[in-house]
Amino acid sequence: MGFAYSRLSRFNDAEEVYKEALNIKLTLPAYNDTSIANSYWCLAVIYYRQSKYEIALTMNRTVLELRIKSLGESHPSVAKSYYHLGLTYSKLSKYNEALDMHKNALHLRLHIGKENQVDVALSYEKLGVNYDHLCRYSDAISAFEKGLNILQKLYGNQHIKVATSYNSLGIVYCRLGQYGKAQDMYHKAMHILINLGGGNYAQIATICNNMGKIFNGQHKQDCYFHFNDTNSILLESHKSNVVDQRPKSYPIEIKSKSYGKSKLNRLDVS
Repeated sequence: MGFAYSRLSRFNDAEEVYKEALNIKLTLPAYNDTSIANSYWCLAVIYYRQSKYEIALTMNRTVLELRIKSLGESHPSVAKSYYHLGLTYSKLSKYNEALDMHKNALHLRLHIGKENQVDVALSYEKLGVNYDHLCRYSDAISAFEKGLNILQKLYGNQHIKVATSYNSLGIVYCRLGQYGKAQDMYHKAMHILINLGGGNYAQIATICNNMGKIFNGQHKQDCYFHFNDTNSILLESHKSNVVDQRPKSYPIEIKSKSYGKSKLNRLDVS
């Protein structure tokens, strides 16, 4: 029932159900640490989704302790706990702590399973994000490239997760002022999203915004994109959000001055 409430974004109801379940498990000896950890885990997810990151952090620490106690240190669920602790620390802007958690998760995932798996690629991606926050750009590029190589082996070149990695690399190159490399990464990401179709307009708009930052850095006044798509593209500007209806291959004009104070955005496909 708690899961159903959570899916409906009825977080207070979900929290009440999960707390009741946890209290029952804590009072009855029949429930082991793994089961109790799962209840704490459900609560951590609820708090995280409500941006209550400090509480989520406390829950995730408890989950980690219980899982290590019941499952041992070399278990996929322990790696998952480290990973989600890293996510939570990052939301709190504690990037060094987040790095430590993601390194632990990556170490376990490499030790437990195969190198070419999605979880390993995700760990590299999150390492890259936190290196980026800490201005450790060479480390960020290395981590993103390792994640990208794994994703290409798993999915080929035409997958939204591959586009996400290209976009992440573009962000770092843009910060370094290497606009040619950044533009190449964004073009690859956009090409994948357009070929995939299926309504990836928000992700395409995100790359448009990031590309606009490049044009601003290069002091270009007018730049164009061509989309092989007949549907709506959501464009973000400094004044308002505008939906433009464009025919096939019509150039979408980006005024660089609109992006002077914009931030570089990541694709969220998780």
